[in-house]
Amino acid sequence: LKSQFFANISHEFRTPLTLIIGPVEQLWSKTKRVAWKHQLNLVLRNARYLQTLINQLLDFAKLEAGGMSLRAQETDLVQFVKRIVASFMSLAERQHISLRFESAETVISCYVDHDKFSKIITNLLSNAFKFTPNGGVIVVSIEKTEQQKVNLRVEDNGIGIAKHQQYKIFDRFYQSPDVKTSGQLGTGIGLAFAKEMVELHRGSIAVESEPGVGSTFI
Repeated sequence: LKSQFFANISHEFRTPLTLIIGPVEQLWSKTKRVAWKHQLNLVLRNARYLQTLINQLLDFAKLEAGGMSLRAQETDLVQFVKRIVASFMSLAERQHISLRFESAETVISCYVDHDKFSKIITNLLSNAFKFTPNGGVIVVSIEKTEQQKVNLRVEDNGIGIAKHQQYKIFDRFYQSPDVKTSGQLGTGIGLAFAKEMVELHRGSIAVESEPGVGSTFI
């Protein structure tokens, strides 16, 4: 019921949000004042983040209705993941976080849905940035196993997750009470959405973590 409720209001939010983003993009492209560009860029970044959340809620509704399917195509995952990681470099610089991509192989061929797989990586990276302090480290790595499977890791040295909470973090709308007290508020849908997308690819996702040490999502 909660998923359906958020899906319904998300439809109502989407149109006015689109009408906000369009004019702001025009203003950003026309203005030559650096200070104004900075402020407008801040508006755009947050509006697009809100748009992403709305789209994820709508995707949840599609999943529950059985209306979401894969459009997989053969892909070099090394270059695909590297491009997504590169798009987070400016954020890493602003937060003084060391962001690295690692792969022992130059090419790993696999069939994935580009849109859905990119959402998996984006959600895991966004989660890592949210809970990694300034001066921290985030490492994204990819490897091919002897069983002809692919392991993708997103590892950070952030605040970590308590053992008794780890089984809940992939539940929709779950938020750790410890996270709330640290000031890191969220929606509780990012990791749940990543799990849904991973399982749609017939894969699995797991977490290894200790409080104060960091987290690794595989």
